[in-house]
Amino acid sequence: MPVAEPSGEYQLDLSLDLSPIYGTIEDRQTVTVSQPPADILDRRLAECASDDAATRMFAVRDLAYFRENGDRVFPALARCLDDADGSVREAVVYSMGRFPEQIAQHSEAVMRALGDASMDASRRGYAAYLLSEHGPLTEQVSEALTAAAEAVGADEHDRFADALARFNARREAEGSQ
Repeated sequence: MPVAEPSGEYQLDLSLDLSPIYGTIEDRQTVTVSQPPADILDRRLAECASDDAATRMFAVRDLAYFRENGDRVFPALARCLDDADGSVREAVVYSMGRFPEQIAQHSEAVMRALGDASMDASRRGYAAYLLSEHGPLTEQVSEALTAAAEAVGADEHDRFADALARFNARREAEGSQ
């Protein structure tokens, strides 16, 4: 899976069969590309509507690497939160983390993920973290984080309580400025 470097370049582990895109690659060889090929974005967006859940999940994961297209990608990710397959919804939360500016603008999507009780608690915990770090400092976000912290079991409570504490600290710091 591509890993974004601070320089904006992507390190790709091409041990998977990506030969249709990049040509023949030897096992475990890596290459640097400045950004994924342009036509890939359109293909991944289209694959979000595939009949195959695995195809949708991998498309959603790949969308995380199109940060420069956040205005196109984030709405597609938000639509995928309604997917019937839990693995797709969980992949959406991971990918949303790559778009902090859009989280600030469209926090309702992340709050939907936070409230999805059928989703794994660790993914919902990540959604709580995203809201605490990038969400708007509104009462609505505070209430969503509080409700999430109260709804989880004791073994997961600390993760959600920490997110709420981070959010409140950000809010307090912003209020004191």
